[in-house]
Amino acid sequence: VEDVVTEEEIAVDRAGVYARLGRAMLVSKIFELNDLMLETASSQFYNAVAQIHALNA
Repeated sequence: VEDVVTEEEIAVDRAGVYARLGRAMLVSKIFELNDLMLETASSQFYNAVAQIHALNA
């Protein structure tokens, strides 16, 4: 089976990092990125709360 990379795939993955990954690896990467984004958002939220507490002190 020949792999065909579409123009849309090239636009999204210009460096070809994900072109050869299997489905399981892609799902794993999605979960990893999701966890990272959630961790970042949580950190920013707690930082904002701390700033509000400091301003109200």
